[in-house]
Amino acid sequence: MRKLRPTPAGVIASVALAISLGGNAFAATMLIPRNSVGSPQVINGSLQKGDLSGKAIAALHGATGARGPQGAQGPTGPQGMQGVPGPPATALWAWVDIDGNLLSSGGHVTSTAKTGTPGGYEVIFDRDVSNCAIISGLDGLHGQIYASRRFPSVSNGAFVFEQDSTGTGTWGSNFYLAVFC
Repeated sequence: MRKLRPTPAGVIASVALAISLGGNAFAATMLIPRNSVGSPQVINGSLQKGDLSGKAIAALHGATGARGPQGAQGPTGPQGMQGVPGPPATALWAWVDIDGNLLSSGGHVTSTAKTGTPGGYEVIFDRDVSNCAIISGLDGLHGQIYASRRFPSVSNGAFVFEQDSTGTGTWGSNFYLAVFC
């Protein structure tokens, strides 16, 4: 039986192949981390912010600079920057005493009176209040008060009814009335 012996050319080729394959494997596993791209594989300008890690993005920002001096004061606007005063919330209101007398009014009240029903009052204005909201409040500490429009019978009137704490109609307190249209 004859023994095979490697030839010098075969030995050199085998060593060269081992170095070549081993070097690429070493570089692939040790020098570039898995699932990453190195500079040779990136085309300049092709990476976007979403392609970068948070650490890389943070490294792109520099320190905040010093705050600049405050600018000059601007000119004052018309009427000291205040708007033109608007009209009052309501021009239709009244303060009426327990006898049905007008104590004070924002105007536009033509008459006030007690009605025949205990606790009932009527306030008449100089304009139609049939499409307005009417709000009332007691000047005293106890009782309840209700207000409504007198529409359709009296389109410029409001009816007010005052009750004591038991629900009985009474003329026991002064009251306020405001109409919002």
